[in-house]
Amino acid sequence: MRLPPWHTEIVELHDFFQGWLGGTLPATDETYARLTDTQASEFVIVTPGGERIPGPALLAQLRAAHGSRPGWRMWIENAEVRVAQGGLTVATYEEWQQQADGTVTGRLSTVVFRDQPDTPNGLVWLHVHETWLPAAVQRRAAA
Repeated sequence: MRLPPWHTEIVELHDFFQGWLGGTLPATDETYARLTDTQASEFVIVTPGGERIPGPALLAQLRAAHGSRPGWRMWIENAEVRVAQGGLTVATYEEWQQQADGTVTGRLSTVVFRDQPDTPNGLVWLHVHETWLPAAVQRRAAA
């Protein structure tokens, strides 16, 4: 079964993050374009700790972090579309990360996409807001 474009975009971009940060993708401009080409110029992320990071700062941080997390793993679960209308899509998903030492953390993310046909899945990322999942949920996931 083929996933809808918003779900495909979430999975593919997080696969990119795993490969980029894990160092399995080449550190080239062409490879990094998978991120830059799908991020709106006004993109902002709010981290689980409440830090608001504008797109240009995030792009610089991630570019410099290539290969910084060997043995690290990231995956997506429970993605749901909340609304899709007027060229915007709002979705939620759980983002799970496992560090090389086995530590697992999870966050609930909300993303706002805008339609943009010239991107891999026809969408650009406008806004992401992340919240830590409760410790009990994270412990169950790690078990």
